[in-house]
Amino acid sequence: MRLLPSLVLLLVACSGPAPVPDAGSTPELPVDAGGPFDAGLADAGCVEACATTALTLTLRGRSAPFTRAQHGLAPNDRFTVEAHFGGDPACPTMTSPTPERTVVIANLRHPMDGGAVTFADGLRVTLFDFSQVLTSAPLERATNARATPRFVSPGQLVSFELEAIFDGGTLTGTFAAPHCSSLDG
Repeated sequence: MRLLPSLVLLLVACSGPAPVPDAGSTPELPVDAGGPFDAGLADAGCVEACATTALTLTLRGRSAPFTRAQHGLAPNDRFTVEAHFGGDPACPTMTSPTPERTVVIANLRHPMDGGAVTFADGLRVTLFDFSQVLTSAPLERATNARATPRFVSPGQLVSFELEAIFDGGTLTGTFAAPHCSSLDG
């Protein structure tokens, strides 16, 4: 609990107006396995909107948000992001509480030409809805996706604008994902 004063100070100094949480939601605290989110990233150019996660998935007439994200490093200069709603905001472990829902965004990379990463590049987006708010299926896979970078520093913070098309729906919005070494693979 010794990190709490640092986190409170960091959140007050670096955040805009606090979003109103849904009933039963867990507040978003950007935390890496090694300690609190690196406040120096704000100096690197990712502040305010760039440093927020606000994704909404609408599937077959139902909508639900994703309010936090984390990334892990993958082979071949790629990384994977997990965006969540509910659960524990700390980096996941084998004993972490299960979030209400998770979107896994795989095969992201830093496009050297400044463009987007697309489904044709191998970008994949998968929904796991553990609370069955959007679907009762074990998982739903996007049929198309596009991620446009806002800030990319793998191992520290990655921030993208995302659009993914699902059978019967879309996922749109933005995410900022601090690094979690427990997600490296």
